[in-house]
Amino acid sequence: MVGLLNKQGFGRLTYMVNTLGSIALGAAASMVYFSQCDGPAPDNPSSAQGTQRDLQVAKKSSSDDGAWLTKFVQDIWPRISAYLKKLFDDKIEPAINNALPAMMKGHVTFTKVTLGNESPDFGPLNVVEGPNGGIRLKIGMNLVSNIDIWLKAMGVSIGVSKLKLTGTLCINFKPPSDSPPFFGGLEIYFINAPNLDLEFHGAAKVAECPSLHNVLRTTISDLLAKQLVLPNMIAVDLNKSDELDAIDLKYPDPLAVLQVTLLKAEELVADNSHMLLHHTDPYVVMKFGGITWTSPVIKHSSNPEWGEHGQGITQSFLVHSNDQVASIKVFDQNFASSDLIGEAAEVCQDRLSEGSPVSVQLTNASGADAGRLVMSGKLLKPIQGDAPADSPALVSAKVLEVTGLKGDKPHPYKVCLSVGDETVTSTGSWAKAPDTVDTVLQHICIKMKKRGHDDKTISDIVDLDPQHVDEYLMQDDPSDASVKAKVKETIAKHAATNPQLRQILRVPVMDVSDSSCKLTLTLLDKKNDTVGTASVSLSAIVNGENMTVKGPFKLEPGDAQLHGQLSVKRLSG
Repeated sequence: MVGLLNKQGFGRLTYMVNTLGSIALGAAASMVYFSQCDGPAPDNPSSAQGTQRDLQVAKKSSSDDGAWLTKFVQDIWPRISAYLKKLFDDKIEPAINNALPAMMKGHVTFTKVTLGNESPDFGPLNVVEGPNGGIRLKIGMNLVSNIDIWLKAMGVSIGVSKLKLTGTLCINFKPPSDSPPFFGGLEIYFINAPNLDLEFHGAAKVAECPSLHNVLRTTISDLLAKQLVLPNMIAVDLNKSDELDAIDLKYPDPLAVLQVTLLKAEELVADNSHMLLHHTDPYVVMKFGGITWTSPVIKHSSNPEWGEHGQGITQSFLVHSNDQVASIKVFDQNFASSDLIGEAAEVCQDRLSEGSPVSVQLTNASGADAGRLVMSGKLLKPIQGDAPADSPALVSAKVLEVTGLKGDKPHPYKVCLSVGDETVTSTGSWAKAPDTVDTVLQHICIKMKKRGHDDKTISDIVDLDPQHVDEYLMQDDPSDASVKAKVKETIAKHAATNPQLRQILRVPVMDVSDSSCKLTLTLLDKKNDTVGTASVSLSAIVNGENMTVKGPFKLEPGDAQLHGQLSVKRLSG
């Protein structure tokens, strides 16, 4: 049952956190800056020495207890809570059952959902000037919500009575501009995953599923990380007229690439007392920001070595803040699930990037010694100017949309970026949003409709695509069933034939000088079947203007095209 719940039920509670971040913090952020700063902003710092730590680049900073923000959220909390309850009833619970295997559909139900009336507390609040004239707000957040949620799975009722969430939210205003709103955009995120805990209705409920607590906490944390923990964030474009768009804000260039090599573990202490004839089968899970990496399992060893001849296995992580830390856990794989051997909660970048092997101490749930991990790593930073031809690089693919699809494949679609053994996949596509309403044309369309003209006649007279006519009429009277059906049909058609992606995918490559090395973009449908592929040699990108090649890129087979651009940035260790 635990395996059934871990990705379906309680993880959706992260909607609460996301809503708070976007509603409360984004609305009030500019007030904070101007109320806390005691003078005009100084000149933009340009010295590279000022970028070693986020807080060290500040030329000034100030703080506040955040009481005003707490009061602001308290005032609007009833509306937020009502919205979340409706969202849960209308969308989340049906989505859970739809995602279950056929034999399980309808057997997992939420019997009670109350999201509580306790709003989060905010503070302390610090305002700091960041690199290149940007402004960063760091806001402490503490949510203790008296939720009351019950679900029934396979005949067993399980309830959650309290959710606790503590962390530091950041709001970045960047880049600066000389006219209102004085910044090009804002970003909202957690630098590191917030601490999260759950309380259940009675110890007996937890005893029915001993590992349920950890499974649910991990699931909620993982889903939150996918939305609001670096490199994931909420981004808002405040200035539509500048060169920076919402995609660049949401997917900013990393500061560096952290390469970590897992070499071995020593003297792992696994609790196998409840298992008969079970050997220790360890594997490592490393989290860095919102990214999670899992190592291969090494069978029957308390002193495992990874890689061929113990040379280790290497994983790369994109660094977006010098304050990001790694969380490392070692698990023992058994027949039904995995047991925690030990963990290192916060491992700083500096320790992992020393170059030589370092020993990372592990402790178990009781705080006792659980063994050690031996790891090494290095930090690769972007190079300004010329670089050796064989230097490593960061390859980026800005994928916008796909045109020319027949619409005969299941969607949403995804795009997979591959260079050698490095692969990264986008999130799912969506339908293009309706165009901005022209109020004059909308008024004309509505008047003609009320006078009995059909949609085709209206379309011909005002010289609009029938889709736009339907959208205008829909916004005037959302209850009109026929118009609503047409708009829904149009959106479905766009989702299948003109999917929107609007993301930036990045992979590190250790050598771009090999002329035979290619970058491959693969369009996948909902079933992960290949719809089409496009390949570009890395040398063509490196030799392009500003090491960039602009699309569209033809997807073979067929006539579909992937719109976007490819670029390369050199790195140095």
